[in-house]
Amino acid sequence: MSFVNPYFLWALGALSIPIVIHLFNFRKTTKIFYSNTKFVKQVQQQTLQKRKIKQYLVLASRLLFLFFLVIAFAQPYLSPKENSGTQKNIAIYIDNSLSMSVPVAEKTRALDEAIRMGQSIVSLFPPETQYQLITNDFASYSNVLKTKTEVNDLLSQIRLSPISRTADDIKRKVIGPSGTLFWLSDFQKSTFGKTSIDSTWQVRLIPLYLENQANVHVDSVYLENPFAIGGEKNSLRVVLQNTSSKSVEGLLVKLSINGIQAGTASVNVEANNFVDLKFDVASKLHGFNKGIITINDFPVSFDNQFFFTLNYSSKIKVMEVRAQGSAPYIEKVFGNKETFFFQNYSPTNINYSLLQTADLVVVNGIDKLDV
Repeated sequence: MSFVNPYFLWALGALSIPIVIHLFNFRKTTKIFYSNTKFVKQVQQQTLQKRKIKQYLVLASRLLFLFFLVIAFAQPYLSPKENSGTQKNIAIYIDNSLSMSVPVAEKTRALDEAIRMGQSIVSLFPPETQYQLITNDFASYSNVLKTKTEVNDLLSQIRLSPISRTADDIKRKVIGPSGTLFWLSDFQKSTFGKTSIDSTWQVRLIPLYLENQANVHVDSVYLENPFAIGGEKNSLRVVLQNTSSKSVEGLLVKLSINGIQAGTASVNVEANNFVDLKFDVASKLHGFNKGIITINDFPVSFDNQFFFTLNYSSKIKVMEVRAQGSAPYIEKVFGNKETFFFQNYSPTNINYSLLQTADLVVVNGIDKLDV
């Protein structure tokens, strides 16, 4: 038997706690004086026997509870039975990230093709072979070796997942000292990257070549005026990127703020190019607002929504404490009354209540403040 998390076995030392409690009586005794102890001795002998049995049962239940709790966290699994001393582990990793929704052939998703290949791999080995099936979800079944029937049933249940895993994550998930790993993926650069596989494992990389589908996604979203002041007009800029070698025409783009549609646009995006859109944002917005940019792009649809927030603040409070004769440069910098609430004071006439609420305090030309 092996363990996925063997370091949890150190917690078995906690079994000594109930044993110590059992061996030492921490209860304080109370003395009661009797004139005749004949009947008390008879009662004491009977209760002691029952109490010992009860204490042993309580001790056993505590020990068993702690033991199985530690074993559950350690996640034990049975290694596959050796076939003449030569049988090795068979691990199958199927990448079920959202990029696997792209077709590899007409009307066939990459994930469906990977599942079909996984079933074909299972059929190549003897019936007694056991398998480890890994997906990006890192489900509990991936910690236990499965039979041919069980792994075929699990393959049919694989669905797309928003979780992505790196090659190092998969390498750490594989159990067993040696074996063969079948790696079925579209091998995105962001997830595979550089890695090193244990030389005791034979890795079979099975790439799924995606069709060259036109795909547009939201690259970035920003405000023309970065100082988002509540009650003032602003414009939202949306940058779209076409990462494919095919042009996209008539792409519908929608802007929603707080669940209400705030704007639409139809654009053409050239192959491997960017497009910058502009949406006017309503001036009645205040405080915290949730926004969504939605595009109507198929068949690659998992990146069709971009979520963002608009956090409008009141005017930025700037307070200047300026010495007599100092140049009014600070007032010119923050003189935009639409964005800033600016006030200046002399060192002898400071409003300390406003000083506490100011977002920015500028001390101009003063060597010493009398507080």
